Amino acid sequence: MSTRRTKFITLVKKVDSNGNDCKKCKQVVTLLNKEGIMDDIDKVETIVEGDSNSMGNLLAQKYKIKNAPFFVVKENEETRVYPYYTQFKKNEVKVEVSDKEQVTDMFDKNFSNDYL
Repeated sequence: MSTRRTKFITLVKKVDSNGNDCKKCKQVVTLLNKEGIMDDIDKVETIVEGDSNSMGNLLAQKYKIKNAPFFVVKENEETRVYPYYTQFKKNEVKVEVSDKEQVTDMFDKNFSNDYL
């Protein structure tokens, strides 16, 4: 008997007008692939620079997120939003995250140019 997953995970990343991922998005996608977590991502939505109607932008507005990337996890009737990769990794993937990793993630994201 197969086990049905109840979580639906969306990664929201930002691309510039040329279709290139933002710096932090590139870093996070690389980590997701390296750590084998990308397979758990059900959908990737994109915030397109200059397109306020892109699905990624609409999700950012809905959840009041100010920079990319971020994660939206829907499980049963509950929705959880993680503005930081390390929060997502710790709470959803159940992988231990060091204090240094968390601080670096928050610092890099808050002082990057990846604001929406």
